[in-house]
Amino acid sequence: MARDYRVVEDSTRKAILTKFKEGGNGWLKFAKDLGVKRTTAYQIVKKGSDKKGKWGGRREKTVKVTAEITARLLAAVEQNASITLKALREKVNGAVSTSTIDRVLDGSLLTLKKITPVPVDKNSPQNIAKRAVYCRDYQGEVRKKIHIDESNYNLWTRRNYGRSRLGERAKKKERTAKGRNLNILLAISDDGDVVHHEVHPGSVTDKFRDFMGSVCNALDGERAVIYMDNAPIHKKLSNFELVPENVEVRRFDSPYSPELNPCEGCFSVLKAFIKGKLSERDPMQDRERAEEQQQYLYQYREDLLRGLCVEAMEQLTRDKIRGMYRLADTWVNKGSQEIPF
Repeated sequence: MARDYRVVEDSTRKAILTKFKEGGNGWLKFAKDLGVKRTTAYQIVKKGSDKKGKWGGRREKTVKVTAEITARLLAAVEQNASITLKALREKVNGAVSTSTIDRVLDGSLLTLKKITPVPVDKNSPQNIAKRAVYCRDYQGEVRKKIHIDESNYNLWTRRNYGRSRLGERAKKKERTAKGRNLNILLAISDDGDVVHHEVHPGSVTDKFRDFMGSVCNALDGERAVIYMDNAPIHKKLSNFELVPENVEVRRFDSPYSPELNPCEGCFSVLKAFIKGKLSERDPMQDRERAEEQQQYLYQYREDLLRGLCVEAMEQLTRDKIRGMYRLADTWVNKGSQEIPF
C-alpha cells in the first residue's frame, strides 16, 4: 500500500522556523504538537525556508522546447506555410530535432494540408473596398438572384489521392490522350433551382449568347438579377442581346472573390461525382469499347464524359444549392463589413 504523505503548509513551516529561532529544543515538541514528524521538522529547519519545495515535473535546465522556440517555430510557419521541417530546424539553430518540431506543430493544432494559392492583391485596401460595395448592394437586392458560371472537365479529371503499400507510389494507368474538354454552363437561383444548364465540347464563347437567352426564357418573365464574375466571356455586350427588360445583369466588381459565387460550391459537387465515376473505369479498355459501339475513340470518350456530366447534375438538389447560397451569404456578410477574405 502506498504511503500517505502529508503536505506541511507554508504557515506551519513559518511557525516552526519562528519557534526554532527563539532557541532551545522546544521547537521539536512544538512541531510534534502541530502534527509534523521529527525528521520533517529537521528538514524544514535545515533548509530555513517557509515555502515548500517543488517536487516532480520537468526541470527547466532539461527542457529543450522552450516557449521561445515554440514561438519562433509558429512564427516561421505563419510566414511561410510550405516551409519544411528541415528549414524550421535551421530557424532554431538546430536546438531540437525535426521529429520534435513535428510534435510541437501537431500539439499546436497545425496539420499538413494542400496549399491554397491566395492572390497577393486579394485583400488589398482597394479590393476590400470594392468587395464591400458589391456585398452591400447584394444584401439590399430583393429580386430573385441568379448566378451563372462555367467549368470544364476532361478524362484526366481524377482524384488526387489513392492507396498503396507503405513506401510505394499510388499509381493508375492512363492513356496519354485526354480528349477534348467538356464545358458545363450553369445557372442557379437562390431558391435552390437549377434554372438552366448546358454541356458543350470545346469552347463555349459562341454558345454563351444563346445560353443567356435560354436562362431568361426559363425565368418566364419573372424579375431577376443575374450575377457573374469578370471573365472575358461575360464582358462581351453581344452576348446579352437576348436579355429582356425584366432581367438585370451584374458582374462582380470585386476581383479575387470566388467565395461570393455559390456556383463554385456546385461545381465542387459535380466534380466530386465525376471523379468518383472516372476512378471506377479502366482507361485501358477505352479502345475496345469504342470499337464495340462502332465509334471513334475520341467520340466514345466525349460521350462517356457527357453522360457523366448529365448524371452529375442530378446531385445538385435544392437543399445543396440552398446550402451553397447560405455559405456564400456568410462571405457576403464579411465582405460588407470589410473583413479580409
